Amino acid sequence: MPHSDYNFWTAIVIPIATLVAGWLGKAFHFRTREKQNKEENEALAIANTLRNDLMASLAEYQAKLIQSNDHIQKLEERMDEKEQQYRREMAQKQEEIALLKTEIQIYRNEVSERDRQISDLRSRLAKLEEQINPQ
Repeated sequence: MPHSDYNFWTAIVIPIATLVAGWLGKAFHFRTREKQNKEENEALAIANTLRNDLMASLAEYQAKLIQSNDHIQKLEERMDEKEQQYRREMAQKQEEIALLKTEIQIYRNEVSERDRQISDLRSRLAKLEEQINPQ
């Protein structure tokens, strides 16, 4: 290679080739980065869709949980009301039983008193019969 050709190559062709190679590299890198960005954006879109679906499901389950808790609370309130009603009825029944026991005791006392009176009357009758018919 003659000396002048060397200068041509070193002065013009090599720097131009270097620039062209650099531009091609940048273009390739840009396309690769663009493709990578596109893939990342698609992945982010899928992730966002999944997140949104999960958030919707979570909201739905939270609503059902709130509904269930409300239903449980209403059932507990009904149970408390029934329990109070049962306690009132039981207290009333116990009162009735106590009154009946008192009434029974009064009648037993009356029967006992009448039995004593009958016994006294029989004794008196026996004494009178003995006086009337002495043997």
